[in-house]
Order: sequence, then C-alpha cells, then structure tokens
Amino acid sequence: LSIRKHRLKNSLIFVHYTEKLSSAYLYKALIYFDTMDKKNVLQNLKLAEEMAEKTDNNDLKNKIYSALSIFNFISNLYEESLKYAQWEFMCAKKLGNAKFETYALINLSTIHKALGNIDSANYYILDAHKQINTVKKQDKVFFYNSIGEFYKKDNNSDIAKNYFKTSLDCKKNSIAFINLSEIYRDEGDNISAQKYEDSAMALAWTNLKIDILTNAIYREYNSTKNFDNLYKYTTQIIAAKDSLYKQDFSKQNIVFQKKFDFHKQQNYIKEILYLCLSIFLLLLVVIGFFYIIYQNRMRKTMQKNVSLVQENINMEEKIDNLKKINKENEKKIKDLTLLIDLNESKRKDIELKGIQLYDYIVKNDGKIARWDKDDFFFFIKYCEIQNPNLISIFTFEYSGLTEGEKFFLILDFMQKKDKQISYILSITEDSVRARRSKIKSKKV
Repeated sequence: LSIRKHRLKNSLIFVHYTEKLSSAYLYKALIYFDTMDKKNVLQNLKLAEEMAEKTDNNDLKNKIYSALSIFNFISNLYEESLKYAQWEFMCAKKLGNAKFETYALINLSTIHKALGNIDSANYYILDAHKQINTVKKQDKVFFYNSIGEFYKKDNNSDIAKNYFKTSLDCKKNSIAFINLSEIYRDEGDNISAQKYEDSAMALAWTNLKIDILTNAIYREYNSTKNFDNLYKYTTQIIAAKDSLYKQDFSKQNIVFQKKFDFHKQQNYIKEILYLCLSIFLLLLVVIGFFYIIYQNRMRKTMQKNVSLVQENINMEEKIDNLKKINKENEKKIKDLTLLIDLNESKRKDIELKGIQLYDYIVKNDGKIARWDKDDFFFFIKYCEIQNPNLISIFTFEYSGLTEGEKFFLILDFMQKKDKQISYILSITEDSVRARRSKIKSKKV
C-alpha cells in the first residue's frame, strides 16, 4: 500500500495530463476502497469522474463509472448505482468491447433486482447471456459464474446449475464447484454436493487457495460433525499458510495433495460400494416389476382370446339353430357366416397391423413419415384389446378426444419421453408439450 501511495504521489506531482490525473484519482480511490475509507473513496472517484468528463477516453470513463456503480450499490444507493451502470454500458457500447458490455449488463441486472424490478433484471441477464458468446473464452468463466450466482440467489437452482457447469466446461474453477456443491446440498443431494466439494478442495489444495479450503472444511464439519477431520484439515491449512508466507510451496503441496487424495480415494471406494448395492437392489425391483406386468399381459391376452372364441362359438350355434328351424333362413345364415368371417378378418387385420405398429414403436422408436388416420385406428384398437382400461379412460376421464390425441396419450402411458414422441410423430419437442397441454384441457 505504501509503494502504491508513493507512486501515486509522484503521478500527481509530475503528470499534468487530464487523463493521467483522472487515472491517478481512480487508483487512489481503489487504494482507499481496500482500507474501507468510504469518504475518501467517494471523494477521489468524483474527482476522477470530473477529470474524465473533459476527455474522450471511453475506456477510462467505463472503469470510473463501473467503480462508482459498485460503490453506490454497496452503500445501498441503488438509484445512483443504476445511473452509473447505465453510463458504464453506454461507454462499453461506444468502445464495442463485448467483455465490458457483458459486465455492465450483469451489473444492471443485479441493481434492478435489488430495486425489485424483476422483469428488467431478467431482461438484462438474458442480454448478458447472449453477449457472452462474443467474449473470449478465458473471460467466459467469470460471466457464467456471475449469471449462475444471479439465478442461485433467485432460487432458480436448475438454471444456476447449468451456468456453473458451463463455466466448468470453459475452465475448471473453484467458484463453480463450490456453488454447485451448495445448490446440491440445499436440494438434499449430499452425494453430488460432496463430489463437487471434493473437486473444489482438490483445486484449492493445488493452488493453495486458503479461503476455498476454509469454507469447504467448515461445511464438511457442519454436515458430518467430524471434529477429527476438522482438526486435521485446519492443521494442514495453518501449515499451508506458513508455507505460503515463506514462499516454500512445492514440497508442502505434494504432501497436502497426497493426504487429500488418500482421503478422497477412501470416500470414492465407499461411494462405489453403496452405488453397486443400490444398482443391484434397483435391478431386483425392476425385474420383479416387469415380471408382474408380463404375467398380467399374458392373462389379459388369454382372457381376450377366450372371449373371442366363445363369441364365435355362440354365433355358430345360432347358425345351426337357424338351419334347423327353417331352410328359408339360409340367406340369413350365409349373411351371419359372412359377418363372422368379416369380423374375424377385421380382428386379425387390426391385430396384425396394430402389432406391427406397436412393435415398431416399442423396439425402434419408429418414425413413420406421416401417420394416417387408419394407422391411429389400428394402433389404438390393438392397444385397447391389450389394455381394456384404455376404453374407460378415453370414455370417462376425457371428453372429445381425437384419434391422434388418443394415440398421443397411449405413447404417454408407454412412458415415452418427449424426445421419443417428437421423433415418432415427426414434430418438435415444443409441439409435444403443447399437445400434452391441449389434451389435459379435455380432462373431465
């Protein structure tokens, strides 16, 4: 701090150019910011702003407006902070600097959120997301983490997780790992939380980031109440800090990493054993479930066949009775015989066509260029034969279903995912969700 003040003094004495003077006031304000001297911070930032206004240096103005916006935000002067954030964004636009624009958009979103302007906050955060694509890869990590923290504070954990994972795709970093760990722990997924916490600690051990280690150990103590681990890791942190001050990092890093890797390996083995046991139990449940389904389906198929056979026998008995009663009824007998054959043929055609379509969907997630009305009819009739409950569902639980909507419901009962349904029907996933919403509106 004393070296920076000495350089600053020389700058103020010997440099008389307006831009240099403005920069000097800005640096002086940042020094006071480090010492939390708010009065001198504001005074020097205002002087820097006054000098910068006399120049055309948008790069310098952008930095000053950004510092003023942050200072006012910390001081809870949100309206003043918003004004400088808007000026910061205008300077960034003039410069055509994607990095500065993205930073300003995130600032605007954060301030609007503090003011309770949720729509404006969401608008600027979405603009920031679009702008990130034009930023260099090394800068994307900070912006993805910033947007992730925005949604994390807004309790949109799923969106926040996506941004932190995208940040990790750009570069492995402790901030993303820690945030993901906190989100998963809040959701009750302690396994995933521990995984990301371990990754953050591994990265922290490598880089000797004491703050990351301290926070991670505190969370581990709170979750496990393991005082021995707390004492062990705290001792290691003290040793790491001593090593840091002595500039002797390399040997200590190796020792810490080995200890941490050993601890991590033990946890990993336990996780693998628990995972294998869980998979085995899950397989048993799944096998039992499908066996019950298979037995029920076979029983229902046998009942249907018996019913159809009995129906044919009854019709044949009627034909025999008509023959015995009167020869004049031969025409009726022939008609009935023809009707039986026709029904049998239709039943076989429906069953054959329905089986083909059903197998094509089940085995191949089949995609037909265009589903005709007859295809829907055959498939639905086959499914109704296989599962008579569908008839009561279509009749009593819904009102005015089309053939296509019945087909869609059957795919849902088959537990087809949106992606599979969209592939089968040759429509988009958005159309799948829209159609499901429309069908729900017809529920009685």
